[in-house]
Amino acid sequence: MRILADIYETTWDQLVDVDDLEEMPARDRQAFLDISDLRHGDSLDLPVPRHGGRRPTAPHGDGDPRVNRLIVAVEPVTVRERLTAPAPGRSGGGLPGEATHFTGRDRPMAELHAQITEQGTVVRIYAIDGMAGVGKTAFARHAAQEFGSRYPDGGIWVDLFGHTPGMQPREAAGALEQMLLQLGVPPEAIKADLADRQDQWRRHIHPRRMLIVLDNARTSDQVLPLLPEAPHCLVLITSRRKLTGLTDAYPLSLDVLGWGEAEQLFIKLVGPQRCEDREAVGEILAACGRLPLAIRLIAGWLRHHTGELLAEVAADFADQTAALDTFIAEHVSVRAAFEWSYQLLTDEQRRAFRLLGWHPGPEITPVVIAAVADVPPGRGRRLLRELVDHNLLEQLSVAGVAGGPRYRMHDLVRLYALERADAEEPPAERAAAVDRLASRYLAIAHEADRLLRPYVPGDPGQCAAQGAVLAFADASQARTWLTVERPNLLGCVRAMSSTAQGADLSTVLAVHFRDFGFWSDVRYLHGQALTVYRHLGDRRGEVDALWGLGYVERLVGEYGQARKYHTQALTLARHLDYRRAETDALGGLGQTERLVGDYGQAREYHTQALALARHLDYRFGEADALRGLGQVERLVGEYGQAREYYAQALALARQLGYQRTEADALRGLGQVEQLVGEYGQARDYHTQALALARHLGYQFGEVLALRELGQVEQLVGEYVQARECHTQALALARHLGDRRDEAEALRGLGQVEQLVGEYPQAREYYAQALALSRQVSDRRAEAEALRGLGQVEQLVGEYGQAREYHIEALVLARQLGYRFGEVVALGGLGEVERLVGEYGQAREYYTEALVLARQLGYRFGEVLALRGLGDVERLVGKYVHARDFHTQALTLVRRLGDRFGEVLALWELGQVQRVVGEHGQAREYYTQALTLARHLGYRCAEAQALRGLGEVERFVGEYGLAREFHAQAVTLARCLGDRPGEVLALRGLGEVERSVGEYGQARGHHSEALALARQFGYRFGEVLTLRGLGYVERLVGEYGQAREYHSQALALARQLGYRFGELLALRGLGEVERSVGEYGQAREYHTQALTLGQRLGDRRAEAEALWGLGHVASDIADRGQAGEFWCKALKIYEELGVPFAETVRAAICQLDC
Repeated sequence: MRILADIYETTWDQLVDVDDLEEMPARDRQAFLDISDLRHGDSLDLPVPRHGGRRPTAPHGDGDPRVNRLIVAVEPVTVRERLTAPAPGRSGGGLPGEATHFTGRDRPMAELHAQITEQGTVVRIYAIDGMAGVGKTAFARHAAQEFGSRYPDGGIWVDLFGHTPGMQPREAAGALEQMLLQLGVPPEAIKADLADRQDQWRRHIHPRRMLIVLDNARTSDQVLPLLPEAPHCLVLITSRRKLTGLTDAYPLSLDVLGWGEAEQLFIKLVGPQRCEDREAVGEILAACGRLPLAIRLIAGWLRHHTGELLAEVAADFADQTAALDTFIAEHVSVRAAFEWSYQLLTDEQRRAFRLLGWHPGPEITPVVIAAVADVPPGRGRRLLRELVDHNLLEQLSVAGVAGGPRYRMHDLVRLYALERADAEEPPAERAAAVDRLASRYLAIAHEADRLLRPYVPGDPGQCAAQGAVLAFADASQARTWLTVERPNLLGCVRAMSSTAQGADLSTVLAVHFRDFGFWSDVRYLHGQALTVYRHLGDRRGEVDALWGLGYVERLVGEYGQARKYHTQALTLARHLDYRRAETDALGGLGQTERLVGDYGQAREYHTQALALARHLDYRFGEADALRGLGQVERLVGEYGQAREYYAQALALARQLGYQRTEADALRGLGQVEQLVGEYGQARDYHTQALALARHLGYQFGEVLALRELGQVEQLVGEYVQARECHTQALALARHLGDRRDEAEALRGLGQVEQLVGEYPQAREYYAQALALSRQVSDRRAEAEALRGLGQVEQLVGEYGQAREYHIEALVLARQLGYRFGEVVALGGLGEVERLVGEYGQAREYYTEALVLARQLGYRFGEVLALRGLGDVERLVGKYVHARDFHTQALTLVRRLGDRFGEVLALWELGQVQRVVGEHGQAREYYTQALTLARHLGYRCAEAQALRGLGEVERFVGEYGLAREFHAQAVTLARCLGDRPGEVLALRGLGEVERSVGEYGQARGHHSEALALARQFGYRFGEVLTLRGLGYVERLVGEYGQAREYHSQALALARQLGYRFGELLALRGLGEVERSVGEYGQAREYHTQALTLGQRLGDRRAEAEALWGLGHVASDIADRGQAGEFWCKALKIYEELGVPFAETVRAAICQLDC
């Protein structure tokens, strides 16, 4: 065995067959096992396919348990094939092993070592050039082994196919994809756009210390997009050309070996005892041109033919070289070696070698040679090993992939094989070889499909009928094979003529590459299939290809294009009476219409799809239609119906084993429960979805589940947990390179920070989300990020900027036909205008939102618009109208089962009743809101209800209760980290203490609230607390300080455009000036308040200004003017129906007396 190992230039243990272990002497078997443990560690586990021949037998002899691990139930395969994979270690794992018998190159290696050692933390780029066969790749492999330990994050090796016959030079997009895959980025996460993919590569590589080899480059332009902008990476580039366009690269040129190096390599390969005839050695080396590739070919033959005299071989080889005149000069020596090696092959080996020159992919496997050479699998494996022995193939180190070892040809070897095939094979044989390969690939793809999509009906005998030669242990192995084999599979599709088999292969591959996220490939495959099916007149195949194109366009957000393809598919399917495809096309149209916000049309499509699927007993289509209907009903607020659809989809998905739909249905159920306020149930569903996604390795589903969990936690006030969920989602999305979900996670973090009052951080997250959404052209997400920015700006009082963001969101939503987003943007604009006191404009926006929401059947939007209109009418003193709008909202949310919305509607009704003096009714509404909020765990709303109850009790003189409610609200806000809520609750406590004459305590609470509001930029709260402090200081006679506080409040309110705050400050200043006898100034302030209230349509503010003007007139003994002002105020108060009318009436009576 050791003698054979020397011949095969390997180690003896790699030639041992596992099945021979029991017959080996105990000492040799022990030595083998020890070597295996040293090479692979104690955890060596060889793959055990599902199907095989012999069963493992009990070990004999000493019964070493390692023998049990090595005996497998498959046809005999040598350990040499099984132990090619490197032991688990550093990430990356893309570097091949050391070049066998690497010799010489001391000077360039020393030069490279000096450069690497001397340079600092900059990207080190070295361009290695030289003629074909000179050993550039071997040099790079040796350098990778020499310097690899300096780069603990591993290595990446990419063949750019710059000079590979039959292969197009690899484009930047494909090379970037391979490198991202080797970094661990899932294929479905890799960006389609080249610029995005390049940015993704540089972001992922930047923090790492890695060694990157770009082998076989054609031009500088091919390499430039692939260079990392990472300070700790080493890049080696090999090319036949000098890459002068790489200005930052250090050039290293390799020439042929020196005479001493060439002789050293030859002796090492052949053995010193065969090389005593130095003259013959010199002649062979001269004929080889001292090229390492040629030397290896001749030396490899000599190792196996020990009886040949070296002098005779030298003469024959020299004659062979002299006879060549058709090859370019630099390749003559290599060609001579090829001719020599080729003539030494058997007829069968020559034919296999020739036909491999026509193989349309970069790597060769047992499946490939069995199909191309049309030989049985076992014979194909042996042929591969024999060609390796002749140095015509090189075995690659690829672990964990079904189908056996993988091989590659040197570019010059492939060129020679291609030339021999063109010269010696019949013209029709090339197409026949590709067709045989496509047939094998199609059978294997169907076998993979059976495991990856067990829920899809199919012919159980299909794989057997097509002659499948590869079985997978499980779905994970099938997925790995499809991913690794992808370049070969795509090459096969491109090489095929317009046949049904080629179109079928394109279709089945597109299904899986779509699931893996290779969207550019999916477009190509469906487009190729569509062309072929149309050429063949296969109308059903045309339908399937159109549907596939629609699906991928929908995934990338091209909704108009998606609608076009799905509509074409639907029309043709109906014409052909192709009912299952009709179901799928209806579902595709339903999803498209849902995404653009046309819910009625979406419901119609899904309903048609569901009826048809059930009629056909098409269970897969039924599950998808049910989930689609659940999505639509959830969005329009029909939560009970949505829950029913999702539950049916979940049950059916579990029955079918359709696990991704199971995870999606669980997430849908969680969303429904979240919307109706069943947060515990929602959390449970999302947790199940998260666990299932992680079990499946469905990382996109994991991101979505984390995001939804974050939404639940922020709704119940668990802001720390919500932040953690969104942070995990963000980290995973970035790992996946999924910039759309990265933007969503950033938006979720923005919402959390907004809720706890961290407005600068919230603004930053929303801004990042906006930038990402624009980069990936996700315009819906762009609209949502704009809305978030608008909310932050209105909270900090930047109403002009808030308005601008909401207008941008509205314009964008209308451009997209995104009508859901249009409703929300209109609501945002209404809120801004309400806050700045432009009540007429606010009413207009809310009304427009209400009409559109009702038109769409978008119930959640209808509720938002009703609440907004109720707020506007309350602020302008139209309390009956306000009550009516809020009552409509309450009725609607109760019908929908939206308990979250119910809490808010009850609180809003409490606000109306409190303002009109219906304190008992207000208390009832606030109490109901508090009880429900506590039941739901909706803690932010709980604090809000506590503040409302505190205000009611203060107005009715129950100051102890009022103090208790506000104190609870403060405690809860602090527990939640809700800083805006804390400011408002502290202000409430200040108002209570002021009402009972505890002015020092009142000042303390208001001062604390003011400091906190200023700390986190809560300018709305700052205005209110300044007004509260001014009120306290006036009451204790500190009129100068009171004037200062009210003046600050007025200036800030005007700066913000906060009209309600401006009214409060003007009234406060009027009261201060009246208190100090500055009646002219007091009249001026009250008059300004009156004018502003009248302009805003705020009847209550108008009445309060008239009441203040009356007091000024009364103080200066102008009883007639006072009576006039108070009578006008009384009329308004009576129209509003507020109890304060009695106070005004009493004042008028006093004047009359």
